[in-house]
Amino acid sequence: MEMWSNSIFGRKGNKNQSDRTDPNDEAEKMYQEILNGCCLSETIINKYMELITHYSPNTLYAFNTNFFTALSDHGYSRIHRWTKNVDIFSKERLFIPIYFKSNRLWSLINVNFKDQSIRYYDSVGRGYQGGIRTQQLILKYLKLEYLMRKKRFLCTTRWKYTNVNNLHHGFKFWDSGLFVCLVAHHFARNVSEDAKLTITSKSIGGQEIVKQNLISQFKSNSLKTLKI
Repeated sequence: MEMWSNSIFGRKGNKNQSDRTDPNDEAEKMYQEILNGCCLSETIINKYMELITHYSPNTLYAFNTNFFTALSDHGYSRIHRWTKNVDIFSKERLFIPIYFKSNRLWSLINVNFKDQSIRYYDSVGRGYQGGIRTQQLILKYLKLEYLMRKKRFLCTTRWKYTNVNNLHHGFKFWDSGLFVCLVAHHFARNVSEDAKLTITSKSIGGQEIVKQNLISQFKSNSLKTLKI
């Protein structure tokens, strides 16, 4: 518990700072929100993305949920400093959570540098809001970021896009935020695998089991507690 509180919620202040929230209380509040809430909040998804990056910082990087909104609404100039201290091109995979307000749907972009691919996942499996256009915007970002950081052009002639729509039908009834965390976890733990999501909602025990496992991961500050 201490490891999780320090790494994600910050260290406790000194004893005289009674106006500060105890990180342990904040963590417990979050656990109850996961168990009792209808949908995962943006805050929880962001903390989980931090956990994804923490799991293998040399090979994985997960963006904040605000990243794609800022990129889409304001362009590269708004977000070009977000990764000034991170070489995303040294990673094997990037994860970018995206929220579409019109459909109240979370989705996930999975960038795989090894096979030069960008893949779009959502719990509905139909590529809402133009999954291909979303992937095209991400590739445009990668080209600009590469030029900015490396001072040369990124060759993208072999890059490919995929709307992954062969998902188990049971996921359609899931909280889309929980689904995004599940997919990010799956490919963080299985970096060498392709885009196939072989798990089903039944094989992993359903949403309530995954929520319990999510809390276990947060408490241990590790993805290793959920095997899928």
